[in-house]
Amino acid sequence: MLLDETCPPSQWSLAFELGAKRFKEYVEGGGPIDFKIFWEDFWKCFVKPPCLIEHKQVVDVKNEQEILPTIPDDQLKRVAHSLESLGKLKQALEIATDPKYRFALDQKLMGTAVKAPEEKQATNLGYSAGLLNLGNTCYMNSTVQCLKSVPELNSALSNYSLDGPSNHVDENSHLLTVATRELFRALNRGGEAVSPDKFWNALRNKFAVFGDVQNGNYMPQDAEECWTNLLNTLSQSLKPPSSSEDSDPVKALFGVNLWSRVHCPESGEEEITTTESVLFLSCFISNEGLKDKLEKRSKALGRNADFHIESLIDSLPRWSPFFLFVTLIGTMYLTFRFMRFIWEKETSQNAKILKKVDYPLELDIYELCSEELRKKLEAPRQKLRDEKDKRLGTSSMDSDVKMTDAEEPSKESGKSSTAAQTGIYDLVSVLTHEGITTDNGHYLAWVKQESGTWIKYDDTRLSPQQEEDIMKLSGDGTGGDPMAYIIMYKARFVSM
Repeated sequence: MLLDETCPPSQWSLAFELGAKRFKEYVEGGGPIDFKIFWEDFWKCFVKPPCLIEHKQVVDVKNEQEILPTIPDDQLKRVAHSLESLGKLKQALEIATDPKYRFALDQKLMGTAVKAPEEKQATNLGYSAGLLNLGNTCYMNSTVQCLKSVPELNSALSNYSLDGPSNHVDENSHLLTVATRELFRALNRGGEAVSPDKFWNALRNKFAVFGDVQNGNYMPQDAEECWTNLLNTLSQSLKPPSSSEDSDPVKALFGVNLWSRVHCPESGEEEITTTESVLFLSCFISNEGLKDKLEKRSKALGRNADFHIESLIDSLPRWSPFFLFVTLIGTMYLTFRFMRFIWEKETSQNAKILKKVDYPLELDIYELCSEELRKKLEAPRQKLRDEKDKRLGTSSMDSDVKMTDAEEPSKESGKSSTAAQTGIYDLVSVLTHEGITTDNGHYLAWVKQESGTWIKYDDTRLSPQQEEDIMKLSGDGTGGDPMAYIIMYKARFVSM
């Protein structure tokens, strides 16, 4: 993005290039970039395929008394939110114009004088604290809020030793694991927004890509890359030394074994790949479910042909009491990543696929499972149907089948029970991206609390949501609204 400094301070031009074309758009109420005011400027254009490009920039306050009067009233709330994100509540209140927002800021300022009661109230409500944005770190903040919502991961981290790293873990991995543990604890206390500076330093020391700088600012990054790298690090750190893969608590919580079938419809050739262990189930938006297509040479045809790839879930993650002496059995998570970004050679950017993708609050993965796994799920699923029929016959007030928690004991006298997988999962978190490339836009976390309430985490800002709000995150096809990028489900169980 280039700045045309020939424009007057109250109206300056943003010029940018896409491929061989150059575009301009004017932004009212701005100023020379060296003024560095708090401002969210937008530029847009249409590219092929048609989509809206949006860019937001927030910079430090300087000469604000000269610039702020030139900003329209309807934009001052954006400036106030920017100040609030840095913890400057008093300055935000001075320029905020919306009465409801001013009241909320005033309540926050009053709360800083009585911090202990505020933290207690937040903890009682079950909401974790927000996170300060340290400069294009929304990708990191949203990842942390989603993963922190997993109680079993919190338990595993609480048992991690703060001493030096063991023989199988490098120093940077150890420090990142410790920083994750401490950040989760700070967030769980609730109250005012937490600065993730120590965690961010540890993340950059472990993975240099998150420290990339452009024009003096840290570059935006991909939340999926942050999510994957963090879980892989915790997988190594939390696993006991000299133990098997089966004792890895991260894979026990999130790991899925996939069996893939590769075949060529044109020639009839078929290849069976080995089972692969993954932390994400990748959904290719242009195709159906866990199906994909690639072009490769066909031996039968003697030329390149399309091969179809169909992946089926062969085994599900399972959390057992073996890990860290935590008495939780069978609670696990299923994570889906929508493959929304594709590399565009013309623009040298990861362009976003804006297609709307619907997802359910309750997910039944039976049809995505292999035949062997389906057989294992049949008995628990039949018991669910039997229980539902029984409840429908005895109560018209509550027709829902009661799914037991993994640790819940059997209520049948004298009989021991185990929590069996049903193949049914409940949505517990959504990580969204707003914008059309990974190089710009904004990430948010939407997390379901233990009370059942959904909370939207927008860095420091927390707001309750309804279930219908969560379903709208499937996208509107323009990229202007938050769109689901990573979704996480929690398993339901039935006592057998």
